[in-house]
Amino acid sequence: MATLSPARQRLFRVVTVVLAPLVVLGGLELLLRLFGVGHSTAFTVSCQVEGKAAACPNPDFPLRFFPPGLARQAVPFAIPAEKGPRTVRVVVLGESAAQGDPEPTLGLARFLQAMLEEAVPGARVEVVNAGLVAINSHALVPMARDLARHAPDVVVVYAGNNEVVGPFGPGTVLTGRPPGLGLVRLSLAIGTTRVGQLLGRARRSSSGAPFVRSRGSTAPRRRSSGRAIPAVVCPTPSAATRSDASQSG
Repeated sequence: MATLSPARQRLFRVVTVVLAPLVVLGGLELLLRLFGVGHSTAFTVSCQVEGKAAACPNPDFPLRFFPPGLARQAVPFAIPAEKGPRTVRVVVLGESAAQGDPEPTLGLARFLQAMLEEAVPGARVEVVNAGLVAINSHALVPMARDLARHAPDVVVVYAGNNEVVGPFGPGTVLTGRPPGLGLVRLSLAIGTTRVGQLLGRARRSSSGAPFVRSRGSTAPRRRSSGRAIPAVVCPTPSAATRSDASQSG
């Protein structure tokens, strides 16, 4: 029986160690999707409003960052798939302050809509309240990417207070040495797969940990498919800043 050359032996090892597990994981991922295991991790999902196509908030999106018992939902909204003429579409993106928690009808998005309707008479003003309680920039980045697909004219980013205490922040309830930003991004990428969601559910069931901490964070970036979207960034003051200000005043 002829023996394999050293080059062929190395190739065989690569196929066995690397490609074979990838094929198995790919097949498992396909089976899980076919049987409806897991959920979409997009911030918005397709919906129908009065018989017309639109995009609505995905109730499963917060599960990417929180266990079911801690996940908070976005304010219900519907972004029409077809943007009508003379329509001004503004997205308010951020944390609880942007959402207007505990009463979103008295929050930033509602006031902004009233002001724009008065300032731009004759235009159809759509202000989308995309605020979500307890999140930080780790969640805001995929939210911004998703919302950019829906042709906003302006995105108002009102955030910053949860960079320490939000998901993967260094001030969360967990202890121990936090992983680096690269590991956080890898963890989030794995969480978009059905295999990763299944493993994450098993891990939470065994440990009870809602999420891990990170030494770094990532700032929201303006992204769209070849289209520049004006962004208004309004950082919220941190609790420490407010405390220092009150003491100095």
